[in-house]
Amino acid sequence: FFFFFFFFKQKTAYEMLRSLVGSEMCIRDRVYIFNGTKVVNKITPHKGKINSMVIYDNMMLTAGDDSRVLISEVGSYKTICEIKTKAIPRAADMLGNLVVVGDIKGGITLYKDGKEVDSWLGHHEGEVWGLNLAENLIVTAGDDNKVILWDYNNCRAVKEACINSKPGQKLKDNVPGKPKMPDNQSSRSVCYNAATKEIAIATNNGELHIRDIKDIEKNKKVINCSKRWIEQMCYSPKGDMLAVGTHANELLVYSVPGYELRGKLEGHATPLICIDWSTDGTYLRSLDEGFDMIFWKLPGFTKDPDGAVNTKDKDWETQSCKIGWSVQGIYPPGTDKTHVNYVAKSRDGKLVATGDDWGFVNVYNYPCGKGSKCYSLRGHSEQVPRIVFSKDDDYIFSVGGNDKAVIQWKK
Repeated sequence: FFFFFFFFKQKTAYEMLRSLVGSEMCIRDRVYIFNGTKVVNKITPHKGKINSMVIYDNMMLTAGDDSRVLISEVGSYKTICEIKTKAIPRAADMLGNLVVVGDIKGGITLYKDGKEVDSWLGHHEGEVWGLNLAENLIVTAGDDNKVILWDYNNCRAVKEACINSKPGQKLKDNVPGKPKMPDNQSSRSVCYNAATKEIAIATNNGELHIRDIKDIEKNKKVINCSKRWIEQMCYSPKGDMLAVGTHANELLVYSVPGYELRGKLEGHATPLICIDWSTDGTYLRSLDEGFDMIFWKLPGFTKDPDGAVNTKDKDWETQSCKIGWSVQGIYPPGTDKTHVNYVAKSRDGKLVATGDDWGFVNVYNYPCGKGSKCYSLRGHSEQVPRIVFSKDDDYIFSVGGNDKAVIQWKK
């Protein structure tokens, strides 16, 4: 979601008799005051670097690395208002008694007369891949040690929690994009179980965190699944099992609510990227990076070499696997299968959407045969690794990887 604030009628340094040079021209923590081309004064309002400066109505606003926003009178430069921010401010603006601040952690806060009146949350570091529907909310997880619940009816984040408060080790070349945060504080897969009202968060060090939707800050259970990161997981239609696909080339199936390991399914030669359950819960299918799709028969978790034929009359609860008869038309001419990052089917089974490397969300009729035309939605500036339909299919939600944006598309 994007929030834009435009404060007009702001005087610039060039319109004032005494000109001030902004933060981008400051020497670290100093503000220089000029009379023409001559420096007549210099002040040090902050303990640390100044990140933003604004002149409005004979007032000067500065925001610094000391997590403070100061408003001073031009001329005397006496501080008349001090705002202590939640995190280091990177940008700030003011209009009358209103101040808006964007911080280093992706948050935006609005102040009136120095007091907070509203705030908006967001992701701020690395990439955002984790995305799932949770009742009338959506949940996202990223490389910034954040899990966020979003109220999409009101277009705002309503709850934020950290993935892990204690930093751990960082494995070399474990995750694409090389996140700055340790692997146990980063996540690229999250899913919701409507039957138990639980959120599963998969970390980049192979852990699985189970949390209640009403208390996303506290782990109910932590499971060590793998030594590699987890890209995809999916609850069964009844919510009694959880399938987890790892980059150790394993498909793990856990019982719910106890989360005991029911099956360790081996057969893939490359990391797992897609998992689907059949609607009746009798089959699983998994796809790996080498585009080898395996069908698994339940309850014995046995590999079915003829699964494509044996399941031709079955309905699938989801359509994340990006190969098969029903999605053969999702690839533009001249591209290979790696350009499509994710696939999602609408709840009514009439549409299928893809997220690609060019930042597009593409919507097709379902099933999608060869030569099918799509309606492409452009909003992301980076690849789209995850998409999901709302319960009533009125919306599509997408995350843009390195652009850290969550976009809501209306039908």
